[in-house]
Amino acid sequence: MKHTHGPWKWMKRGNGEVFLGTPDRGLLVVMDFVRAGMNGAQPRFAAWTGQDRGRMGGVMKKADDIYYLEDYPDARLIVAAPDLLEALVDLVKLIETDDLVPESVSYMKQAREALAKATGEVKV
Repeated sequence: MKHTHGPWKWMKRGNGEVFLGTPDRGLLVVMDFVRAGMNGAQPRFAAWTGQDRGRMGGVMKKADDIYYLEDYPDARLIVAAPDLLEALVDLVKLIETDDLVPESVSYMKQAREALAKATGEVKV
């Protein structure tokens, strides 16, 4: 299965509940939280059938009900985020240092925008 396509954004429901979702495609929920008694909350992830989620909603499954969280592509992507960020930083530095690609190339602009978003240099 493929992960839910972005963009993703942290949002709040009217009752104050926070969730991660897609603001532009019918508000697909990627991850939200459910109360676990008096112990706070635990994450839930969307599960859907097929390879590509597209515009499909999905059934929300609590993390403790999921035997292998790695089977959920959105959970995998969240876990991989620090490694992806580090790799992107290193690649951009290498390309800039060796002057391998002109500044105007679209994927360099996209890489810099992604880094700015991930590091909080721009508000999302």
